[in-house]
Amino acid sequence: MTNDLFTNYANKLKKIIFNNIDNKPETVMAAIRAYAFLSYYWNQYYADDEIENAICNLSNILLPDYENLKFSENNVVLFYDGIGFDTRGLAAIYARALISLGYTVIWVTKEKSKNNIPFIERILDKGDSHIEYININTSYCNTVKQINEKFQKYKPSRAFFYTVPDDVSAEIVFYHYRNVVKRFQINLTDHAFWLGLNAFDYCIEFRDYGAGISRVYRHIPQEKIVLLPYYPVIDKNISFEGLPFEYKGKKILFSGGFLYKTIGGDNKFYNIVKSVLMKNADTIFLYAGSGNDSELMKLSLIFPNRVFHINERKDLFSLMEHIDVYLNTYPMVGGLMMQYAALAGKPPITLLDKGSEDASGILLNQEKANIEFYSVDEAVNEINHLLQDEKYRLKRSQEIKKCVPSQEEFAKNLSNILEEKAEYRYADCPDTERFRKEYISRFNKIIIEDAVGIRKNKSLIRYFPMLFINRLNRKVFRKK
Repeated sequence: MTNDLFTNYANKLKKIIFNNIDNKPETVMAAIRAYAFLSYYWNQYYADDEIENAICNLSNILLPDYENLKFSENNVVLFYDGIGFDTRGLAAIYARALISLGYTVIWVTKEKSKNNIPFIERILDKGDSHIEYININTSYCNTVKQINEKFQKYKPSRAFFYTVPDDVSAEIVFYHYRNVVKRFQINLTDHAFWLGLNAFDYCIEFRDYGAGISRVYRHIPQEKIVLLPYYPVIDKNISFEGLPFEYKGKKILFSGGFLYKTIGGDNKFYNIVKSVLMKNADTIFLYAGSGNDSELMKLSLIFPNRVFHINERKDLFSLMEHIDVYLNTYPMVGGLMMQYAALAGKPPITLLDKGSEDASGILLNQEKANIEFYSVDEAVNEINHLLQDEKYRLKRSQEIKKCVPSQEEFAKNLSNILEEKAEYRYADCPDTERFRKEYISRFNKIIIEDAVGIRKNKSLIRYFPMLFINRLNRKVFRKK
């Protein structure tokens, strides 16, 4: 039934796209965006050549054909940030590296990020830079126009494509500047479907897992794939916000990220926590992140005043410094959280199994760090050892800190990529079958309503009136 649910709507959206490609670009872009949103949450494949070809056709229709268009070789880099977060994600470390390398940086991001990216603004202020904001809440065609205007205004020699998986407007523009601007995609969402196969000349991967998926499943040529491991951003201007419980004399097992990453997988994540709390009476479990917390609530009933759920924190690194052990999410791991934990000296205990999302390559020499386990019992035993043996915990703390790439290494490697001196990355094909099955179990009608029934997709109302009505009713009910 779930498969039919996805297939029926995906096929209808494709039909809208191909029937209207020549005369209704706004409707087509709305349908492409909805299709990409669905495909991301379905995640049984990683790319769609038919949709990519439709985007290329739209680009040729919407953007003027500049005869012999060629920007001069210059020091200008345009960074398109379609995500718009401050320290979460990878944008800030790219900003820092580009400024340190002496480039003129044109930072293009969404208008709603204005006054919400102080850390990035401070970085850009240290060099030659300009921040340009675009209004993505207008029509798709208008968004295309705004992004294109930035390319025409600044005429960069290089451009970064860093965005969400369904950003059809940005890909239309980036495709247009092939053979004009050297384009680099930052593959942040390496584990799932995204649009953008024609938006780059080089695909920057942060680990072998993503490189393998890009080579095998997205069919990106090996010579276009380069590897650039990242490091976590620490904003020292953010002080520790405290904890919602008395922690003196207590030990803290901590985890965090979107809660959907802990759902499924035979409930192994919560079984680990339960086993640890049963064996360690002085230990509290703390989770930071949003989403369905029903399993956390069940644990809190079993362990009163020992299970706490808080929202995502801006003082994440300081919070990591106050905990004892970090437990990675499962069945979906959190890569950036692993790095924050390691930098704070907390071994990120990670449960893996065949076909689950691979966490390899997040840390340096990770295979020798004794943080990856293939059974619940092994993971529980290591956590218990860390909690119960302070000397062992301190020794492991010093070891894991050495597993995080440095800021200087990142900038040097990025420079090689920009100058096209980096080595191409070959990676084996990962087994993602079990990992993808978790997406099927979570797929539902609400995802379809959120994919199609948004205000910006109003041109689709005539095709899906009930999806718009249902989503509106759901929002009104939630407010009440």
